[in-house]
Amino acid sequence: MRVPAIRWSAHTRLIVELFIVFNLAFLALEIFLAHSIYGFRDLREWIPFYFSLVATALLVLDLIGRRIVWKVAAHLGLVVGLAAIVIGIGGLVLHLQSQFVYRPSMGSLVYSAPFAAPLAYTGLGILLIVNR
Repeated sequence: MRVPAIRWSAHTRLIVELFIVFNLAFLALEIFLAHSIYGFRDLREWIPFYFSLVATALLVLDLIGRRIVWKVAAHLGLVVGLAAIVIGIGGLVLHLQSQFVYRPSMGSLVYSAPFAAPLAYTGLGILLIVNR
């Protein structure tokens, strides 16, 4: 008995969507761990965490119900993608206000917020928009 080969090229868009969903879900865990070290001092630190949870849920629902309401699903992905870009750039600006910028030292470099980390959202948002 021969198992038919899977043609991955026929499912490229779905694979990219799943990549985005899993990355957004993982970012929620990563942000929770990273921001909880300092006890979420600023309420704005919760924005990417909740966005990751909501965006993951919306995109999973989108993948499940895509055949039912296609027009809503296409717009939903674009809205999530644009919001991810805005959150990524906003996070970059907030991370640039860390203590390393004001008092550069080896200690503040090690313990300050990583500058480029929020751009993960920007990359995922662009990828989602391009995939749609």
